[in-house]
Amino acid sequence: MNGHASAPMQRSDRHVWDRTSIDDVLHRADLLHLAMTGPDGPYVVPVNFGYDGERIYIHCALKGRKLDVLAEDPRVCFEASVDVRVVPSSGCGWTARFHSVVGFGTAALVTDEGEKVHALGMVISHYSGAPETVPPAKAKGVAVLRIDIESMTGKASVEE
Repeated sequence: MNGHASAPMQRSDRHVWDRTSIDDVLHRADLLHLAMTGPDGPYVVPVNFGYDGERIYIHCALKGRKLDVLAEDPRVCFEASVDVRVVPSSGCGWTARFHSVVGFGTAALVTDEGEKVHALGMVISHYSGAPETVPPAKAKGVAVLRIDIESMTGKASVEE
């Protein structure tokens, strides 16, 4: 899950390959930024999400731009950040400190009722901090997307 072809990170000292650290960022992030490519060019949107250690789940309206774009090209890039702060530095005067994850994958509309209920439970649990169950009747009112992760890497800029 780390073989996506991309240019090497400029600051290799900030590169994080450790899966535990990457998972930690995804479990603690409040938002996921989902990037897609539509007919009019790039499109990025912040989304609520759930992460089960293998896949990312998001929910959305039953119709809309996100679903239209993904129907044309299901490839996505995603980013999540935690511990973000700007601090004084000796270089240019200011620098950012953070932990982040960037990943690539393919989005698919979840049609199986059991997976949809599981996915929505993951999303709610991500924010409540406790296991949650969604009644199947409530799941019918929203669309759920599953991101099958192909690769992801982390980056950390911490106190030096």
